[in-house]
Amino acid sequence: MAEMKIKVGTKIEPAEAKKLDRGKMGVGTVNKPKEAEVEAQCRFWQQIVCPWCHGVSWCYVDDQVYLWFTCCWCGCSFRA
Repeated sequence: MAEMKIKVGTKIEPAEAKKLDRGKMGVGTVNKPKEAEVEAQCRFWQQIVCPWCHGVSWCYVDDQVYLWFTCCWCGCSFRA
């Protein structure tokens, strides 16, 4: 079985988060949603640790769509 790696996010200060495009914001979820299997997919679900509260969220990582995320536990912003 493959080893799962959990990435630690990078803090975004609240003042900076207010200036960021909310259309490029992903929202972390508690549980990984079920998805259809797709080969050669560049987008993927990854567990990311919030640098603010250290809660683990599932985030849909796609650098063309989501440039930053909001933690599902504390609501703070971070980059993946």
